[in-house]
Amino acid sequence: MQNVAIKLGKFILIAPVLSILLYSACGSSNLDVTLKSEKQIDERYYYFNDSLFRDVDTSLTNYRISLDYFYLDHISGLLRRYSEESFYYDSLEINALRFLVRRSFQEPYLLRVENHDGKVILYWQEIKRAFPGNLETITDEESTELSIDYWHEMLSVLEEVGFWNSKNWSQQHYPLGDFLEARYDGLHHATTSSSFDPECKNKLNLIIDYLSSRTNLEHTSRLERSQKRVNEMMR
Repeated sequence: MQNVAIKLGKFILIAPVLSILLYSACGSSNLDVTLKSEKQIDERYYYFNDSLFRDVDTSLTNYRISLDYFYLDHISGLLRRYSEESFYYDSLEINALRFLVRRSFQEPYLLRVENHDGKVILYWQEIKRAFPGNLETITDEESTELSIDYWHEMLSVLEEVGFWNSKNWSQQHYPLGDFLEARYDGLHHATTSSSFDPECKNKLNLIIDYLSSRTNLEHTSRLERSQKRVNEMMR
């Protein structure tokens, strides 16, 4: 009976110490998770103001999500994989347009147009499809020069389709459209081509098709495919 009392006394003395150690371990684990989450959010917001990703209510579902974190993570992650700079922060001191062009069964390819005091440069990259057992490949950035007239034409189209005033997209738009982003005279805006009506979307597609045709990306542009279909129908 005396031995039982001694053992019980030792447990009573040790129990608080064990509780402190267990609490410290759990607290440390929770702290790590919190820090990692905050770091991820910082990287996410490096590219965008989260107001651009506010989901809108629809008459069909009458369902509203305040913020589309999935699409925000997806687009930010793609830009990080391409090692792109932020249009949202003042680190970019030039006027530029950026497109993530959707394609079937592959990641979108990147088109970026920069205006360097009248010298307009188109840059492009793509993510190669990763086959089983192979690592993902991101091509080196390549470039070509465009005319200043075409730069003004692109800005004119963006103004015409109401790009700068376009409302935020619904989660239903993902992944149906190409991603468009622009920085001009300190203004920044981004949206998807599916946010526009068919006529405006077609005008934006013509820009993307022309830019794509100026690259050496290993794909056939939508413009070339549509021309091929028309030629086949006329035979």
